[in-house]
Amino acid sequence: MPTYVAPKADFTKSDWFETAPKAMIEHCPWDSHPVAPIAYGQVCYTETALLVRLTCFESDPTVTYFQPNDMVCKDSCLEFFINPTPGKDNFSNFECNAAGTLLVGRYCEGEFALIDPATRPDFKVKAKQEPDHWQVEYEIPAAFLEQLFPGFCYADGGPMAVNFYKCGDETPNPHYSCWSIIRSKEISFFHSEDFGTLIRG
Repeated sequence: MPTYVAPKADFTKSDWFETAPKAMIEHCPWDSHPVAPIAYGQVCYTETALLVRLTCFESDPTVTYFQPNDMVCKDSCLEFFINPTPGKDNFSNFECNAAGTLLVGRYCEGEFALIDPATRPDFKVKAKQEPDHWQVEYEIPAAFLEQLFPGFCYADGGPMAVNFYKCGDETPNPHYSCWSIIRSKEISFFHSEDFGTLIRG
């Protein structure tokens, strides 16, 4: 499984993602959908949050959903899944289209529930579209993760299990790609056993 080393955000720079490596979302594990747009994820950290940026090179992304927790996976969508307690079958998923419409959920031992992003202004979602690419940014507060995953302590600085995804169920060319390879034969991103590792450098 791959490892991502997230740097501490340097707020003296105009772009604090400048030093963050690019986690290329380049694996298309399902033969029925062998091609996906070029995309990558980046993560920085602060003392109180993870900062996430996702970028995709699509010149005309599909955008049809605009309400929190709409099914943005059907649009051109970038996703970040995080399990702060590796080894346990749980995670939180952040899915976003090019309009900045966010779906947030929590999966725990076979049960899935949505979390209303409208109640979390501290996610600070931003989205922008350029002629050749689109990009989303948001924050995942430490307090949110600690509330969602009992026993997790962000300040401990331990490794987390994560994956980055690109999908588009109802785009002109449906596609599914990931950073850490999914081994399941079914098209599904809900496989925390295949997540890579995020450490804070």
